[in-house]
Amino acid sequence: MARKKVVEKVEEVKNRIIRTSIEMIALYGLSKFNLSDVAMHIGLTKAALYWYFPSKDALIISITKKVSCAYIEHAQKISTSSLNAGEKLRQIISIPDNDSDSLMCILPLKLFLDYFSDNNEIRKQIQEGYENYNTILSGVLLEGIEAGLFQINWSPDEFAKYITGTIDGIVLQNLIFPKNHRLSTQLVVSIIETLINKY
Repeated sequence: MARKKVVEKVEEVKNRIIRTSIEMIALYGLSKFNLSDVAMHIGLTKAALYWYFPSKDALIISITKKVSCAYIEHAQKISTSSLNAGEKLRQIISIPDNDSDSLMCILPLKLFLDYFSDNNEIRKQIQEGYENYNTILSGVLLEGIEAGLFQINWSPDEFAKYITGTIDGIVLQNLIFPKNHRLSTQLVVSIIETLINKY
């Protein structure tokens, strides 16, 4: 029983390190991201942080996996629900209005831009995350086409990539501009729904 509590405590600290790192990377970028600041922010020594993650790259790989898994699990849960394809798509593509959740959206972009050519493991994690997300979107689009809810002249696979690219662009823009200039979730969903029924 004692060992189980130790394992739970280790996972709890790892999750705190990952969440703090996500916030710091999303707000300040990877160029200013360092393990000393993360350790200080959560009340650890840098040496203690290295016990949980042996290097900066190891931490970033764990962050990438965590973000990818969170999005894929969320999208998968919705895609296998009893909702109709239109409601599934609406829920999957809704961009969080909450600033904390928006950081989770922007993180893959920042990691991709800063690490794409430098770290193959991180690049692989990001690519797999996008591929899995697009596969789920494509399945929902196909379901909607077959049910007569969507009218798309493009292949579901290509349209899924278009949706993902649109969401990435909007999240990036919303991060750059102050709150009163941001695009709302509802507007994004309406744009995608209009495109689905136009083509």
